[in-house]
Amino acid sequence: MLSFIARYLQVNHLPLVKPYLRSVQSHNNKAINEALNDLLIDEEDYNGLRASIDAFDNFDNIALAQRLEKHELIEFRRIAAYLYKGNNRWQQSVELCKRDKLFKVCYFENPFFFVGACMCELVGTSKC
Repeated sequence: MLSFIARYLQVNHLPLVKPYLRSVQSHNNKAINEALNDLLIDEEDYNGLRASIDAFDNFDNIALAQRLEKHELIEFRRIAAYLYKGNNRWQQSVELCKRDKLFKVCYFENPFFFVGACMCELVGTSKC
C-alpha cells in the first residue's frame, strides 16, 4: 500500500487517489494520514484537514504544525496552534495566536498559559 502512495506522490497524481485515501484512512496508517493531510493542505481545505487530524492521530504532529504555521491562510495557522497545544507546546501555540492576533482563540484554547504569558509581557519579563 505504501509503494502505491509513493508512486502517486512521485508523479504528483495524489488527487486522483483521494477517494481511496479517504476509504482506507480508518486504518489510521501514518503514510495514508500524511498523504491525505498533504492533499488537503494543497487544496486549501482547512475544514477537511481539521476533521482529519481530529479523527486520525497517526501522523507527525509537530512537523505538520511547523509546516502550517508558515501557511498564508490564517485558518491553517490556527490549526498549527491547535496542534502545538495538543502536544503541550503551549509557548509556541500562544506565540502563534498572538502573532496572528487570535486572542480569543488563544484564550479559549490556552486560558491559564495565555493569561500568564500576557501578564509576563505586561511586567516586562520573560522569566515566567
